Amino acid sequence: MAKKKKEIVLTLVPGLNRENATRVLDAIKDTGNFFSMKQFWVNPDYLSCLSDQLFEKSFGAPKPACSTAACIAGWANSVAGTPLRDERAATEFLGLAFPAESEKLFRPRLERHKDKQYDLAHVTRAEAVDALERLIASGHIDWNDVADED
Repeated sequence: MAKKKKEIVLTLVPGLNRENATRVLDAIKDTGNFFSMKQFWVNPDYLSCLSDQLFEKSFGAPKPACSTAACIAGWANSVAGTPLRDERAATEFLGLAFPAESEKLFRPRLERHKDKQYDLAHVTRAEAVDALERLIASGHIDWNDVADED
């Protein structure tokens, strides 16, 4: 049976703040930078003071274990110096519409990672860089997730 390409629908981002997106791109490209999801969800100074048990009691969930260079929302908040560090703040910084555009950029459900339960930790720094470069150049959210279907 012949395989066909899966159709990809690109999202146009008319309000994109290219200057801020470029700042985020530059931060992600610099491999000397490290970003942990723990810093995205919780102030890192506060986080280091909490035991796993106290964190769970305070936030109702275990400490996030994810460390990823591909967390575009986290990077955006880090670059912006946003104290709230949530997806809405990152969305505003990048000039995206919440949640239609931000969901596609911040939480890509990439076909190539579906066997890993779409965990953002499996998205690489290089993939995030590629997606941001395409967004800045074209104004479209495109994770270049071409997959074949049977």
